[in-house]
Amino acid sequence: EEPLRLALTVSGVALGVAVYLAIHLANDSAVRAFRNSLDAIAGKSHLQVGAGDAGLPEDLFPVIRDAPRIKHATPIIQQSAWIRKFRPGTGRWKRERAGQGRAVLVFGVDLLADTYFRSSGTEGNPSLLEALSRIADPEGVFLTRTLAADLGVKEGDAVEIDAARRLRFWVRGIMKPTGLGGAMEGRIAVMDIGVAQEAFARLGKLDRIDLILDAPARIDEVQRAIQSKLPPGALVERPARRGKDVERMLSSFRLNLTVLSLIALLVGCFLIFNAMSASVVRRRAEIGVFRSLGMTARQAAGLIAAEAALIGLAGSAAGVLLGLFLARGALSAVTRTIRNLYTFLQVSDVEADPAMLAVVLLSGTGVSVLAGLGPALTASRISPARISREREAVHGFSPSFLRGTLAAGALAGVAAFFLSRLPAWDRVPVFGYMAALLAVAAMALFCPAAIGAGTALLKRLLGGNLTGWLAAHGLGRHPGRNAVTVASLAAAMAMLVSLVIMVESFRETVAVWAEQSLRADLYAAPASRFIKGSSASFSADTLKKVSRMPGIAAVDGYRILRLRWRGERAEFGGADFEVAGKRSRLPFIEGAAAEVMAGAKARGEAVVTETFSLRFGVKKGDVLRLPTPGGAVSIRIAGIYYDYSAEGGRLLVDRALFRRIWKDDRLSSMAIYLKKGTDRVAAWRRIEGVLDGGMTLISNWGLRRRVMDVFDQTFAITYALEAIAVLVAVLGIAMGLSSNILERRREVGALRALGLTRRGMAAAVMGEAGLLGLLSAALASGAGAGLGAILVFVINKQSFGWTIRFGIPFGTLAVYLFVAVFAAFAAGWLPARAAARIPISEAVREE
Repeated sequence: EEPLRLALTVSGVALGVAVYLAIHLANDSAVRAFRNSLDAIAGKSHLQVGAGDAGLPEDLFPVIRDAPRIKHATPIIQQSAWIRKFRPGTGRWKRERAGQGRAVLVFGVDLLADTYFRSSGTEGNPSLLEALSRIADPEGVFLTRTLAADLGVKEGDAVEIDAARRLRFWVRGIMKPTGLGGAMEGRIAVMDIGVAQEAFARLGKLDRIDLILDAPARIDEVQRAIQSKLPPGALVERPARRGKDVERMLSSFRLNLTVLSLIALLVGCFLIFNAMSASVVRRRAEIGVFRSLGMTARQAAGLIAAEAALIGLAGSAAGVLLGLFLARGALSAVTRTIRNLYTFLQVSDVEADPAMLAVVLLSGTGVSVLAGLGPALTASRISPARISREREAVHGFSPSFLRGTLAAGALAGVAAFFLSRLPAWDRVPVFGYMAALLAVAAMALFCPAAIGAGTALLKRLLGGNLTGWLAAHGLGRHPGRNAVTVASLAAAMAMLVSLVIMVESFRETVAVWAEQSLRADLYAAPASRFIKGSSASFSADTLKKVSRMPGIAAVDGYRILRLRWRGERAEFGGADFEVAGKRSRLPFIEGAAAEVMAGAKARGEAVVTETFSLRFGVKKGDVLRLPTPGGAVSIRIAGIYYDYSAEGGRLLVDRALFRRIWKDDRLSSMAIYLKKGTDRVAAWRRIEGVLDGGMTLISNWGLRRRVMDVFDQTFAITYALEAIAVLVAVLGIAMGLSSNILERRREVGALRALGLTRRGMAAAVMGEAGLLGLLSAALASGAGAGLGAILVFVINKQSFGWTIRFGIPFGTLAVYLFVAVFAAFAAGWLPARAAARIPISEAVREE
């Protein structure tokens, strides 16, 4: 009977289901692609030996290969790099291409040994001898079919790879999109292991050794035996373990997205509740007649529950279709964030399991039925004896009901506060999420009292204006339904407010950190270093050349290695503590950077990031035992500093100490400080002239902009999720007002008969929508600030270990809230139009 109300309700449910499904599919597709790629890369390996970025000494390979129970062993070089089609060019124009092209995983393999591990056939099916001769070419590389198509190259063409330096290779074969050729969506290149060692400056080193056992059932015994032969810092593990490390890092990110996606579904439940409540009120007489004809209370409740189920089924079905469409965009955002923050990943195809789609469909329907239980119980209590004599009556909330909701709301708020003080459970902020949920529940419980108080206040303030008074009167005309409408919109807006507070606080914190920490004028690094997970490095001779140039005040060389420690992956590195302490101004929790780092350099101590401290439970003054190539080394923590670039935590020592204990003289990047008055353009050109072609040079402003761009890309999806939640809640206003107008036909007719114009009637209805939006915004502002504090101080801190400076961006919030209130006001247009078109004669005749 009410197609508009039905369409709005179904749309709200569909959006909620679609958002949840899209995020679920994106998360699952990304993790599934990552697992499948790891499986393809591992091949038939039973065990893998590695030492993180430090690598394994090459002379360890025969020791492991000849160990008991080892059937096959193969050495691997695995590095990230940029690849592009070769185009002749020199000078600055050519250097600007560093860091451009496609990010790929480059594998250096012993083809003969690797055939036992991985299937990576090439098109044309060359003989093994021919394939060996091709891959042994010192300038040859094999590309996957997908990668070759992306680059626009074919067999015989040339490509450029930014390895330790820029190198040109000739495409000697195209790999089939199966096995290794299908990993990482085809972003794979393969070359001879000796060529890869030279290209990536890994001479004498191996990134990994893969093993196949002759007795897989005895894998634990072999694993212990191999581990006993390894140097400190090296580990032998099953291939599945490597994936679990990354998945554990991703778990907090995925959980946060899932929780956000559920908000839109929760708001959709409010819509179902409102729609069913309106249906019960409007059909009281009809239900009363059915009850008098023999319908039982259970059947009356079943009627409303069935209607909720049908709406839920229709909305869920539409949501599944819409979710499949939205999933590709969500996957792109999720994959980009994973690439920026966690690990190299390439995935573009969304995989939807039919069984999972069925579960989502049934879950959406089930949640809709649950949302309709309250109205269904109300329908079951309608008395058939009295209903035929009753006229429609609308009652306000009883004082006892208001006292009860206020007390329950206060109790929920107190519980939220105490839950927010509890620590994480297995690194998951379970109690933080519970506190956030209770905070939203507390706000919802305050809505009935807010409706009553708001109606009285607005009537007093707008009493001199008929249209305004009618709009305020409309709030109290259906207090129960309007309370639910306000609760749903306020919940969505409160989450939006909290996210704005958290993101803007985080953004300001990162901006201040970047200004304090990134003080150098120029930065140089291998271009592939900007691919997450890359271990690219360059010679320390480059630093010496730059430091001797005119106009150079100081150069700080950094070396960062990602290693396993205490069962977790973290970064260990070296920096020039004298330069960094005086110039970088790292923000230490205690003490000034210059003093802390000077003391650490003199005493051979380390400094660690806040995330490292929280993740491993260490503090200033603790002594750590670190496995290094020369044996275990004890290092004391001299200080803890804030850092937002290493999600897993970082430990730094002075570079001289790092060279001594890790036996590594290469560099990952360098920060270049210019003397005052130095011509920056001239200095840039001089420095550029000594850098390898595969390196990139970036200004201070350029690096800061890159940091903030990555930050903005990371949180773009959260804003999109909250915008959809607010949209669903705004649909609730349109639906609620539409139902209100249909029930107030007699009132509307009487007002029109007394002289109220169509325009005046429409203005009153739109004014009511605007007041609902204003009341929601007022409640959301307070609740959102509390939720923002929970996000900043509890959920973010326990999930990622970062300290964020809490701040409320009043200007930004004012803009967002204005847009939300305006959207609520605009949502009243269709109901206002319907009210203005009600025929006076029919409405008065009913009266």
